[in-house]
Amino acid sequence: MLSNKQLAPRLGYTWRRDLFSGCFVDVSVVEKNEDPEKLQLVMKTVKQDLDRNQREFTTHMKANEGTDHIIKMIAMEKVDLQTVFFIELGSMGDLHHVIFESPAVVPCHRYFQHLIVGLQHMHSKDIIHLDIKPENLFISANNVLKIGDFGLARSNKTDNGDEIMLERSRGTHGYMAPEILVENSRWRGPPVDIWAAGIVLMNMLTKNEPWKDAEERDAQFKMYSQNDLNRMKFHWGGLGNATTLVLKMLDCNPANRASLYFIENNVWFKQND
Repeated sequence: MLSNKQLAPRLGYTWRRDLFSGCFVDVSVVEKNEDPEKLQLVMKTVKQDLDRNQREFTTHMKANEGTDHIIKMIAMEKVDLQTVFFIELGSMGDLHHVIFESPAVVPCHRYFQHLIVGLQHMHSKDIIHLDIKPENLFISANNVLKIGDFGLARSNKTDNGDEIMLERSRGTHGYMAPEILVENSRWRGPPVDIWAAGIVLMNMLTKNEPWKDAEERDAQFKMYSQNDLNRMKFHWGGLGNATTLVLKMLDCNPANRASLYFIENNVWFKQND
């Protein structure tokens, strides 16, 4: 298999630097040779599962139409057994870096509003992300948060408009809603994205995480599910005026969990920066 540095010139791009290299995925920054502005893009090369890659491309393209809060999918190329995506670059890095590795103050309210606008846009197109976490949220040069990485994303509606109930565990531990982790469970997609967004908001406001997994064998989550917040290690006071909103987003019963409409009409959410 060719490296991105070797592959980029064959596709009309100039390699600039590598961001990540793994067994199945290589990610680099490149420039399109014919672009007079020399706009930098992300080149993501996936080395397996071509059918899944096509679905990711189609879903991402549908999701990013008409919004500034989803990273743009630019193009897809197939080279031998590899799939190459060209994607908008979040030049300020991902939100995980901003929260946990940068000394800068995180504009939590602004970024959370951007995240909810992006989710609202996706859900209005019957697309659920299923892997909302700081590593998949990117910051542009003009300080706009954008949702990226649609590897797990999918439609939650049939062609007839009926909602699809999902099954099997999907996502990243620490951000998965409790209903996902129940064996043989079937669950709705939108509340899962809202749960993950609630955890992201906690991360931004406190630079911490409340638990490792949202299941009873995790002692911190067990205390939370029993409403025994005072015994938890997590500092709830760090959430400030967003506490009520976070607790509603993290309702363990997905039927009672905050909807996007509820979030958008919350007093803390609506306040100006």
